[in-house]
Amino acid sequence: MPVTETAVTEAGSSLKCGDADHPGLFAFEESDHSTRLLAGLSYLRECGHLFDVTLVAGGQEFPAHRVVLASCSDYFRAMFTDGLKECSQYRIVLNGVTAEGMAQLIDFAYTSKLNINKDNVVAVLSGATHVQILPAVAACESYLCANLCLDNCLEVAKMAELYCLNRLQQYVHCFICKHWTQFTMTVDFMHMPVQLLASVLKSEYPVNCVEVEVLTAVLSWVDFDLSERTVSLPGLLQHVLLGNLQPAELQSVLESCLYQRVVSADPALESCLTRHYNPDELSVKVPGVLNKRGYFEALLVAGGFNVDAGMNNDVMYLDPDCQKLMPLTRIPHVDQCDFGMTVLDNQVYVLGGCFNDQMQEVPHPFGFCFNPDTMCWTSLPPMAHERCRFYLGALNGQLYAIGGEVDTSQSATPDTSLCEVYDPLAVKWSHIASLPTNRAQLAGTSCRGKLYVSGGTQDGMETACNQLWCYDPDVDQWSECAAMLTPRADHCMFTYNNHIYAMGGWSRMSDSGRRAATMSVDRYDIDNDTWETVQQMKQPRVYATSTLFQGHAYVVGGWNGGLYEQKCDSADILDLTTMQWLPDGLPMPQIWEHSSVSVHLPKTTTDA
Repeated sequence: MPVTETAVTEAGSSLKCGDADHPGLFAFEESDHSTRLLAGLSYLRECGHLFDVTLVAGGQEFPAHRVVLASCSDYFRAMFTDGLKECSQYRIVLNGVTAEGMAQLIDFAYTSKLNINKDNVVAVLSGATHVQILPAVAACESYLCANLCLDNCLEVAKMAELYCLNRLQQYVHCFICKHWTQFTMTVDFMHMPVQLLASVLKSEYPVNCVEVEVLTAVLSWVDFDLSERTVSLPGLLQHVLLGNLQPAELQSVLESCLYQRVVSADPALESCLTRHYNPDELSVKVPGVLNKRGYFEALLVAGGFNVDAGMNNDVMYLDPDCQKLMPLTRIPHVDQCDFGMTVLDNQVYVLGGCFNDQMQEVPHPFGFCFNPDTMCWTSLPPMAHERCRFYLGALNGQLYAIGGEVDTSQSATPDTSLCEVYDPLAVKWSHIASLPTNRAQLAGTSCRGKLYVSGGTQDGMETACNQLWCYDPDVDQWSECAAMLTPRADHCMFTYNNHIYAMGGWSRMSDSGRRAATMSVDRYDIDNDTWETVQQMKQPRVYATSTLFQGHAYVVGGWNGGLYEQKCDSADILDLTTMQWLPDGLPMPQIWEHSSVSVHLPKTTTDA
């Protein structure tokens, strides 16, 4: 095996003294060589030595070294090496570059430093774009992003378009959308070019207002110059999400003086709005999302076990374009499984769960909240009890933690399940009435202002239960409903069209000593307090999740039939309108004991 010895010769330098293959070799490397080289070139420039070209910009001369210019600019490299006439010229005039911009760029070439401010950024950007010094272009983009405001965003947008700066253009579009209400009240908005307005409207960034305000702003823009802009209205309306408007909102626009002025200028526009409006395509309002513009509904899968990564805290989302799970974020805690996960006002809450400690499952009470708009996590106050394999639900702006594997030593009645509620406004957990039975691995959902929980196991026994319980927060009481048709544990429930569905899980131990998957898909009618079987599972699964997503039930992960060796590698999809399984499954990683929810994510993200 080669052996080397390293000797330090001086600060920043080292010698490698030989190896088995080259015993007489001394390899020297100076770590700060590039710094010394730049310093040497700057010294030559200051002394006026070895100049071989003079650039002329804005009538001012800039002596320089060709090799320095060519090393940092493709423009100069081609000029000096591709046989152009400038190869033999000592004095070269650069048209379209200001003296101020060239001075900054020459300094950058010799020092790697730029001094950008509001007075010279345009000159530097114009010059850097002309001579293709890309790091300087990127620095100007960063400066403009950092100093973007309502007063200059229109001018910056024009610069981004002029110089084909896509990153800056997207940043400005996002900024305008994020400050849409304030921006549309400025004079700049009224002078916005139609191409830029259309580009912003179709950029798919979230806006800080409801869609009827977007429509009103577009009509105001047209009204500002009726003689020239009425022709642009039909095209702009194609980028207004009229399906997000409720009938009353549209009616108020149609009756407004603003709309009447616009259509009076061009009577052909009178049916323009109603022609694009389809009441059958009205969007359902999403709690926590002011406007669905710029958002898409996403299926999230989090934590648990992955055949490749083991226990993990990864959060993935179903990419609508490639129909694959893609990385989104990570839960900021130790890797865990069997935690509670739910969505409240489009915020994702993760609480409790189990983590490994010397091969022992350890439950914990800690929780975190993920904001899709900022892509950031915040910590929550811990629950009063350590919990795993419990139900975490959202109802009326609050979170509910029901049952699970929890220390009952603090309970006077250990045969019940301790329950608690979290108020996000008060940032506080409080106890509520205990579930009248001891349950873990239970499932739950909310419907018509109440919580419903079902099934589960009692005292860790390998027998599933079939009870259905309803919690009324107005009176803080539990009541028992009609029992499920099939006992279930570690299953899933969700609400669709005012009916409650129970899917998956296991019901008993099989003859082989493994948990037997429950195959029926059952539906509960709240009005009649009755259950019916509406379908069978496409394949037997345990340790899977069933999540309501875009009118379908997505069954993700798990073991096939309870066999550890057979992991499910696709999602089965049940159309809840036809109650038929889609013929083809969706490829998925092999995961189990995870959690899944649906949430609305921004279509595009930026730091604006």
